[in-house]
Amino acid sequence: VYEQTVLLLLENLPSLEIAMPILPHHMEFVKEQTQRWRKKPILVPDAEKHTAMYAANAALVKSGTSSLEVALAKVPMVITYKVTALTAFMLRRMIKVPFVTLVNILESKEIIPEFLQEKCRPDLLAPALRLLLEDRIRAGKQVVEAQAALKKLGLGATSLPSENAADAVLNLIKK
Repeated sequence: VYEQTVLLLLENLPSLEIAMPILPHHMEFVKEQTQRWRKKPILVPDAEKHTAMYAANAALVKSGTSSLEVALAKVPMVITYKVTALTAFMLRRMIKVPFVTLVNILESKEIIPEFLQEKCRPDLLAPALRLLLEDRIRAGKQVVEAQAALKKLGLGATSLPSENAADAVLNLIKK
């Protein structure tokens, strides 16, 4: 999915550079998997991921804590995630929130586009990323709205982040 998304992006943005932060124990595997890519990504050791984030104009991010890190780096992003059909079936029965990205959950709207399961497709991901790369106003709006959500978690506050996160979860439960 990622390779095909990159190929689609390169059709319109040939000078695009791709950086991929990689955990140390995945580095060799990712190196092997990306060896045949037409345009090889820059594999960034996890210890240097923040440098890559701050240099990025946009990001394709898996759902999870990575999205918070990218939001903190003020990088516009698109979220994607795909699990097995059985896992997806079980999760859909258990999860009752309309979004998976914490920023979207906190704001009760889709600030960061989410492309999950059936929507985790290059033909959908590439245009969404291209829009962020080419429309700086849209990208900036996403960053500003994400910062508002992060403030609910205590960005810039004096209380502990864990207390702010617990309060945010309790407020969502009350809703």
